[in-house]
Amino acid sequence: MTKPRMKPGRPALTFDDLPLFAADKDIAEAVVGPDEADKRAWCASVASLEACGFPAPAKLYGKRYVPAVRAFYDRQYGPAGRAPTDSGRREEEATWTGRRSRPRV
Repeated sequence: MTKPRMKPGRPALTFDDLPLFAADKDIAEAVVGPDEADKRAWCASVASLEACGFPAPAKLYGKRYVPAVRAFYDRQYGPAGRAPTDSGRREEEATWTGRRSRPRV
């Protein structure tokens, strides 16, 4: 695995750093990191992502609505698609006192 190349003086962008509407190059950095080749590959794949439901740019701004982009990735890869985990709690066994299911008073 190669170490990401970052521009000196600035950390990589995250979704929390992006404005409400962001350009593809900024979204690419938040998704795949600061490597220029990875960002170019992501930008080249946007058309196929849109065919799968990725949000299109808003006509008014020419940029993508970041919460919708994040929701797209959460639907694709997020916790909603995972199986529930075991809580670790054990269910207590029922204690039978004979023919009756209730304890005698």
